Amino acid sequence: QIRKKLPNANLYIYGAYPPQHILELHAPRDGFHMVGKVDTLDVLAKHRVLLAPLRFGAGLKGKIVDAWMYGLPVVTTPIGSEGMLSENDVLSGTYSAQSQGDILDTGWGGLIGACLDSFVQASIQLHNDESLWVESARNGRYLLDTMYNDSKNLDRVMHAVQSTVDNLEQRRQTDYMGAMLWHQTARSTEYFSRWIELKETITQEKREQERHRDE
Repeated sequence: QIRKKLPNANLYIYGAYPPQHILELHAPRDGFHMVGKVDTLDVLAKHRVLLAPLRFGAGLKGKIVDAWMYGLPVVTTPIGSEGMLSENDVLSGTYSAQSQGDILDTGWGGLIGACLDSFVQASIQLHNDESLWVESARNGRYLLDTMYNDSKNLDRVMHAVQSTVDNLEQRRQTDYMGAMLWHQTARSTEYFSRWIELKETITQEKREQERHRDE
């Protein structure tokens, strides 16, 4: 659908270890390039827009962060933007609007499309609109600096670690799930050690039997 509006557009697919049936989709004449693995992310700087039509996932999306680092705006889905919205976006109810299939531009580093039609439209819009492209690239760098800057987040991490250490026993007493996992881990380790012991015993007995036969 994008090529209908942008007949000269080219889509490049990057990623390590693509299966053979995916590589066979390579069709340069149609503007579809299956590149596969690359040695450096510098290739991102050569492109106009990163498309991330994610249908499932959680947490930070490395491909989006990488794109912003290279000044590349992003078109993604509500799933793709989860965990990567500013506090203002969350408080303004961005997620509720996304579910209606609208294209959302909330000061994010690109556009968010909740359905196929809106995703395609957002891709074309971000590709063609120079002022929107510049603004989105700038917003991406701003989000990197405000949300993912190591110097700004390190103090939070160190505080969380120190708080855990200082209140370790209290946390363990209320961490019922952790206690269950530790119990199961300990039991599995016990049975694994028994299996190793039994295996070594059987091996030793076989060696003794073979030695007696040889005598």
